[in-house]
Amino acid sequence: MAARRYNRAYSRHSQIYRAFGPIPHHAYPSRSGATPIVVPDEPTTETHGGKLMLTAALVIIVIVIAGFGLANLVAPKPTPQLPPNTSYSVIGGPSVTADFINQVLGHYGSPAAGQGQALYDLGVEYGVDPVFALAFFMHESSFGKAGMATVTLGLGNERCLSDRPCVNTQGGQCQTGQSCYAQFFSWQDGFEHWYMLITGPVYKGAGLTTVATIIPRYAPNADHNNEAGYIASVENAVATWRKGEVVV
Repeated sequence: MAARRYNRAYSRHSQIYRAFGPIPHHAYPSRSGATPIVVPDEPTTETHGGKLMLTAALVIIVIVIAGFGLANLVAPKPTPQLPPNTSYSVIGGPSVTADFINQVLGHYGSPAAGQGQALYDLGVEYGVDPVFALAFFMHESSFGKAGMATVTLGLGNERCLSDRPCVNTQGGQCQTGQSCYAQFFSWQDGFEHWYMLITGPVYKGAGLTTVATIIPRYAPNADHNNEAGYIASVENAVATWRKGEVVV
């Protein structure tokens, strides 16, 4: 009986028959508990295709992750900058652009027209919002068109300095008892010395960093100045320019 059942299960057209030929009688399985012959499954095309797709997906994921990591390594780091200033403290990042400064200087016919980039860059270098330098320049000499600035090229009409020539109000060599001022080599030189003055020991070093605290020492009433008027003039100009308006 076992042989007949086995022949029916494994005909001459089966894979086992073609591979091994007729099965001897003694190898037929029986009810006595003989171990049946197990034919392993052959791998299919679908199985190979699935493995290939999985491998390709893993490779793509690895490449993407590596790409992100490399991008983070080679990406340039932004240069730290002070945030734009919104107060009347002179210390802070720029609240106007170099192009805007040039617009203001050009509109008012300043002899320093076109020097906006220098005024801006020096402000960034010294940590002072250049809009304040522009406002002092306006109040002191109408942007270099009036007073001693026409001779000295000084932004803020600084008095005599040890590292610059000292001239009188006629532009000649200062004599004892005369009112004298520092003579600068260029507008840019004058800009830089003003920033150095404001960030030096007399103002920033003494805790004087707002318009309201700088002016009483910079242009005191005792020297025939109007402190309140000066403060109002500078703050009004700063507020106007920060709104993008050229004309004060």
